Amino acid sequence: MKRAFFVFSMLSLSGATTLAQNIYVHVEQEGKRLEQLGTAEFEVNADSHPCVEFVNGKAVMTINGNRVAALRMSSDGTLVVEHQSPNADTPLNTVTKTPSAEHPYVTLYSPFQLKVPSGCEVFVPEYDPNKDALLLNSNTQATAGSIVPPETALIVSGSEAVNFEFTAQTPTCSLQSGLSGSSLKIYPSAGQTIFTLGVGKSGPNKGKYGFYRFTGTTLNPGLCYLVYNPIENPFYPAAVLLSHSTTTGISPTLFYNTPTQDGKYIENGKVIIRKENKKYYINGQEAK
Repeated sequence: MKRAFFVFSMLSLSGATTLAQNIYVHVEQEGKRLEQLGTAEFEVNADSHPCVEFVNGKAVMTINGNRVAALRMSSDGTLVVEHQSPNADTPLNTVTKTPSAEHPYVTLYSPFQLKVPSGCEVFVPEYDPNKDALLLNSNTQATAGSIVPPETALIVSGSEAVNFEFTAQTPTCSLQSGLSGSSLKIYPSAGQTIFTLGVGKSGPNKGKYGFYRFTGTTLNPGLCYLVYNPIENPFYPAAVLLSHSTTTGISPTLFYNTPTQDGKYIENGKVIIRKENKKYYINGQEAK
């Protein structure tokens, strides 16, 4: 692997500078801009002390002492920091995730510090090895408005697209994720057993959302995955299911077969709400 580099091309911020300037930060890999990660715009001045340093194998950018961006120095990745504004059609300070009624879970791994939006549930999931489950509950939830540090592996639950803003504010979320992730396209390391988000297609896990064994070649940027340690337990599970138990959550015990009681479950890969012997999609439309 080639070492990752950063480009720090901005106007000098001397002690005499009083006017604020904007800097723009994005990630490139093999010379190609990774649009799916977004472009950050930060306002800086003489007192904000923007800085990029190499720390533990990463290019780390700080503003006012807050760690606002980080990127591993591997896989031909580049953290680009410049003062020239990008094209007018380039979205700034946001990354969009698109959970839906049909697919209510997505993952998010960002090189930038994020502000948690409303309109969805965001989790820094904990892995329970005794249940082979990732816990999505009030103890692992990042509440709306909280500030999540860069490179925090998240699960987003919802029924419509949501925008995560980039921010230079002081982080307020200190939860540690049971998932891993990458801001770059990477090849799994030899000997690793990797699980990625999906829905069971057959057998006892049919229709259940969870992390299933990865059989592909490369892992895509901006997404999360679970690394299972075969040294600790050589008998890895068929799946690591999602245990969602917040007020609006979906119980994984309802992910198999159609229940007769009221509640939420999965039917043909879609979230169904059963109420008074009628079935509805998560958007309120009656399911036939």
